[in-house]
Amino acid sequence: MRLPRRTRLLQSRAWQGRTLALLMLCTGGLGFLGVYTLHTSPALSFETGMVFSLADPALQRIKEVSLEPSFVQRLPEFFTRSAETAWWHHHAQLYTLLMSHRTVPVTVRGPQGVLTTEQAIVGPMPLANVLHRTWLIYLVALLYLLSALSVFQRHRSLQGTLLAFFFVACALYFTSAAPSSVALSRCSQAVFNSLSFASMPLPGG
Repeated sequence: MRLPRRTRLLQSRAWQGRTLALLMLCTGGLGFLGVYTLHTSPALSFETGMVFSLADPALQRIKEVSLEPSFVQRLPEFFTRSAETAWWHHHAQLYTLLMSHRTVPVTVRGPQGVLTTEQAIVGPMPLANVLHRTWLIYLVALLYLLSALSVFQRHRSLQGTLLAFFFVACALYFTSAAPSSVALSRCSQAVFNSLSFASMPLPGG
């Protein structure tokens, strides 16, 4: 027996609500996981500040591991399997190095092209620093979630449902992209300007 149209719409609406709630929970979980990942990842700190990212071109080497240009590429191109394997091995080597040492020598290229080495302390990024750098992108994701919830409750039409799912998709995108976007951003130039081996502004800064 075919159910009345109103009953079918109510059942469909219920499933839509469950799916939307599941996506919102996934978004919140990804946000927590992103903050946790950044907080527990190894970071370099000096007497004058902390280096949040290894993407700054001034960084040349950490102990025996060189930071070649392809190291910090988000989407590096590989034409052979061996090149891709080497890239992953390079990252694993540096991660193992940082996790197994409390201090490491860091080589930096100064404004005149002179390489200078200074000891850096390896430790987790303070939670306050992580939140300071990520709060804005997570706030945007939260606003998208609240907008999705508001639209879904106020507008029961197909267009309203689609818009609600679109807002959730945007929130999910921002949340999942936040850790990589922040971690690969350029280091604060103020940190390097205050270090003894980089007291002058970096080229292109």
